[in-house]
Amino acid sequence: ATQHVNVMLVTLYCAERCWSHAMEMKADYDDALSSRSNASNSKKKEKGGVVLGLVGDKSKSSPGSIRQHYLKKLKKAAKYATDLEEMAKVAGDDGTVVEARGYACWMRGNAMLELGDWQVCVVLYIFCLFLVLVFFFVCK
Repeated sequence: ATQHVNVMLVTLYCAERCWSHAMEMKADYDDALSSRSNASNSKKKEKGGVVLGLVGDKSKSSPGSIRQHYLKKLKKAAKYATDLEEMAKVAGDDGTVVEARGYACWMRGNAMLELGDWQVCVVLYIFCLFLVLVFFFVCK
């Protein structure tokens, strides 16, 4: 079966969508934590149409559940980026492979940063930087 030439773009869009949603939820999480520390337990904060509940309000999202949700989205974004890297190895030219590998390393680094795995995060970011330099100087 022949795949459409833009099949890699769909995977890229999915990775970007998951990453951007995770960053939005991370901002909500940070807001909920700051509101929790600055406000009394009965206050609520509304952000983008979503009411974030604080202590004692079990019907609303707790900061812990928001964090778990955005971590899951980051892992999913990293998975899509890895899928994109694999697709590029099969169907892309050398420049596309280097670019996709760098993107996948960056996305996995983002997930590791949020998960607190600093050593893996630093290795992934350094490798990503190396790939960007390779792309810039070799694959122009």
